[in-house]
Amino acid sequence: MTNTHLDMSESANTGTSYDVAQTDVYQLFRNRVAAMPDAIALEEGPERVSYAQLLERVDRLAGHFIGLGLNSGDRIAILSRNRREYIEAELAAAATGLIVACLNWRLLPAELHHCITLVSPRLILAEADLVPLLEQVPDIAQLPFGPAYEEALAQAASFNPAPQDPEAGLVILYTSGTTGLPKGAVISHRAMIARAATFASELGLAPSDGFVAWAPMFHMVSTDHALATLLRGGTVVIVDGFASPRH
Repeated sequence: MTNTHLDMSESANTGTSYDVAQTDVYQLFRNRVAAMPDAIALEEGPERVSYAQLLERVDRLAGHFIGLGLNSGDRIAILSRNRREYIEAELAAAATGLIVACLNWRLLPAELHHCITLVSPRLILAEADLVPLLEQVPDIAQLPFGPAYEEALAQAASFNPAPQDPEAGLVILYTSGTTGLPKGAVISHRAMIARAATFASELGLAPSDGFVAWAPMFHMVSTDHALATLLRGGTVVIVDGFASPRH
């Protein structure tokens, strides 16, 4: 695994030998932060977020999740276009054992309702102008991105990380539904780490190589490569969709 540029040899928390077979996405991310806290993790427009700053926000969000009484194995959902909070939520879920259902905001209301009820999330994080799409969803707590989200982070309880089961689910990505309604595919921590290692090996990626996340975050193209880039130590450039160059 040394050629993949994923440092899984030590735990950032204890400094002791860390069992590669038992590592999880959040622990690997913490290793990157410990090695390069001031490096840029995310770019979104003019904003730059360092690895240390991203970890601080992720831990605050993880503390908020715990404060809500969410437990390992519970599902949460995200209904949003590409934005840095999407990655924060995925990493906070990785830290707490939650599973993130990545919802396609382009779906028809009935299809979206199906995808939500299929996984029974206890919380839905949503972009503010997409909240009306959730009108048919009964009695599920919502946290809109924006002021409410920032307030939740500001008031979050402290978070003490603990290793997660590498076979546990991390994200749920949905099929296209070409032969019926969309189906949810659960991707584990181990599978996500294996994908990251494969990307690095097959594409010959250096640790500092970045990724432009222009494809929707609800798709594996951006979710997989964004997380893989952060596990290596590169920068994720977040773009809300593809824009052709102007002439």
